[in-house]
Amino acid sequence: MDNDTLTTSQVATELGCSVRTVQRHARAHSIGTRVTPQLTVFSRQDVEKLRELVRPTPGNPLMGSSQPETYRRTISKKS
Repeated sequence: MDNDTLTTSQVATELGCSVRTVQRHARAHSIGTRVTPQLTVFSRQDVEKLRELVRPTPGNPLMGSSQPETYRRTISKKS
């Protein structure tokens, strides 16, 4: 592996997310180069594309305060 390419694991570490998150976004947006069925490599440009897609926080984005009040009330009643 040359210095200009990164594995899925290396990208996940750099972006602070899980390997599965990188795999999911890479597949959905056709990012990266598939070398073998088990190995996908990413260029620095690919990493920047993924950086724009990966959320900086874990969890369900629908649970945030940007949701309507009725949605938040429904969720909090179940807790």
